Amino acid sequence: MDRDGSQAQDPVLAKRARILHWTEVGQRVAYLCFALSVVVFVIAFIAQFPPWTVSVIVGLIVVGSVVFIPAVILGHAAKAADREDRGETSHY
Repeated sequence: MDRDGSQAQDPVLAKRARILHWTEVGQRVAYLCFALSVVVFVIAFIAQFPPWTVSVIVGLIVVGSVVFIPAVILGHAAKAADREDRGETSHY
């Protein structure tokens, strides 16, 4: 306990909480990119696929994938570390 009565926060837990926060943000951004790519696809379908729509769709899918993959991996790692700290068995 600190002098003011509050408990000092563990730096590992604080870093893990930041990682979990940013993985959630990354997943939301990725899902938004995927949803926007679907919306642009519908617009492109109606407009008979102008070239700019194809570029936007591919770009959104690439950006979403590049953001999503590390967010999922880091999120699973941080959640597994939390489970390990609580003494729960591993799923592997």
